[in-house]
Amino acid sequence: MGNRPSPLFEVEGVTADGKPVTAINHFPVIPSRAMDDVDDVDLVIVPSQGFFFYPATKDHGQRIDWLKDIHGRGADLASVCAGAFTLASTGLLDGKTATTHWSMSKQFKKQFPKVDLCTDLLVTDEGHLFCGGGISAEFNLSLYLIEKYFGREIALQSARCTLVNLDCITQSPFAVFTPEKNHSDKLILDAQDHIERSYQSVVDVEAIASGTGMSVRQFNRRFKAATGEAFNGICNFLGSKPPKSIWSTPLFL
Repeated sequence: MGNRPSPLFEVEGVTADGKPVTAINHFPVIPSRAMDDVDDVDLVIVPSQGFFFYPATKDHGQRIDWLKDIHGRGADLASVCAGAFTLASTGLLDGKTATTHWSMSKQFKKQFPKVDLCTDLLVTDEGHLFCGGGISAEFNLSLYLIEKYFGREIALQSARCTLVNLDCITQSPFAVFTPEKNHSDKLILDAQDHIERSYQSVVDVEAIASGTGMSVRQFNRRFKAATGEAFNGICNFLGSKPPKSIWSTPLFL
């Protein structure tokens, strides 16, 4: 107590051209320099960009080229929330695990099918590439990186100061299940509609499968093909095993 702090990180903000930018909440961001003026850096953190992602713009292309170049010169890269879209655009995450906010998982998977997206995780670590889930997961990611660079004791001290659980690793408790209904399989759509109408009742999987003229195994396979989600996975999302009958909650609202 009373001692002057001695920072372990030297932090600077940079923009593409070194000029101030305005965040989507109209808050001005004043950078220290332009990204091309950065010669030697250990870690680059790509902030969240909200729900706005325009990969066709000139600025986006410049950022991607710079991130690949700086990573090639030894810098670690980390993204927060939707910043994972920018990090994935470099191609460096292809064949690797990543995470972003759970609500953007479908959009991310469509744009970056080569990335192994794990939105149940708050933080992913691929050696020199890191991702943090939602916007508040920047705290979890920061603590993770502190531990990575400076050890667990300093990370624990930081966790006590920030009142953030150092070992919180999943965002599953915050996720809302949103089913895929943008498909053309009428039998599966009818089954989904039935489940929506019956969300306060016991849903008998065998009865649903029988109503579509399929066995439970056939129904599960076709449900997966149409929606991209295993019917058993819905049961797992609820924290239950996939029995013949499950108690359904409003999954499809």
